[in-house]
Amino acid sequence: MPVAASSPTPTRSRSTRKPWTRPPPCSTLSVCPVKTFTRAKPGRTTTFGGKALEVFLNGDFVDIREARVSAFDTGFLLGYGAFETMRAYAGKVFRPGAHLQRLNLTCTAIGIPFQGETHWLEKTAAELLARNGFSEARVRLTVTPGPQELQSSNPTVMIAAFPLQKTHNPTSGWRTSLYRGIISSRDPLRAHKTTSYLEKVLARQEAKKNGFDEALFVNEKGNVTEGAATNIFCVRAGRLLTPPVTEGLLPGITREVVAELAAGIGIPLVEHPLSAIDVVQSDEAFLTNSVVEIVPLLAVGNTPVADGKPGPITTDLQRAYRELVKRELKIY
Repeated sequence: MPVAASSPTPTRSRSTRKPWTRPPPCSTLSVCPVKTFTRAKPGRTTTFGGKALEVFLNGDFVDIREARVSAFDTGFLLGYGAFETMRAYAGKVFRPGAHLQRLNLTCTAIGIPFQGETHWLEKTAAELLARNGFSEARVRLTVTPGPQELQSSNPTVMIAAFPLQKTHNPTSGWRTSLYRGIISSRDPLRAHKTTSYLEKVLARQEAKKNGFDEALFVNEKGNVTEGAATNIFCVRAGRLLTPPVTEGLLPGITREVVAELAAGIGIPLVEHPLSAIDVVQSDEAFLTNSVVEIVPLLAVGNTPVADGKPGPITTDLQRAYRELVKRELKIY
């Protein structure tokens, strides 16, 4: 979402300070566009990474440079909103119904008057991907209550698509840190995907700064709950273990898919609290989300998980996941 561009810094000449004038303000109810893009000429779409980029905003497909959200939107002012991040393959979103069901539940829980339909999401996302020329992409649907101070009853609804970046090598896996903050298993919002994401952003920033790929959260009981953007699974004695939602975590869509796949190939799945020691003493472990799918977890801090290499059950589930995507989306 575009944010207000900062005012230019006054410059100094060799002898005197040059006067400067404040740039023209944006529309009263608009947020100034970010300065990293140059304004597109009329009739043309701004490009991003060499590809045309549009977003779907409140019923229309618009050039990202022309996309405007009210400066009074509570999503912008208060981080009050819900969102879903999905992955598209061959121009189609995987499991749109599951994502939309979770979004609808979150909107109901936090009081946003939005209930989307799967057909609408499938059709709109497919058109957006086609307009941008994306085949594999990350797709985000964001909903906020809109500018409530202006007595608006219409939520702000935006769908954006981004070229898929290579975020991991399935054969190499990730290393995680343990976030120093303690989360509460009793926080009802942890089970919802809201735009109040600061804690998770800071946790991941801290992890990246220290050379890790992801951060794991620990609750007040000392149990690992989830990653900043992932769910966690461990393998012990041929069984899959994953923390229950009651530990304080977001029930991921890929988490549900893994449960289906495990049942299909005869791997028992048990929801059970996990400590950090449980994780590193597992036979193998992996992390999941819709964009990265299934990623082997090789170490927590400087302690390797098992032998520090991807395990056979993780590899089998990665293969089964890709096969499921191809079947459901009819990719041949």
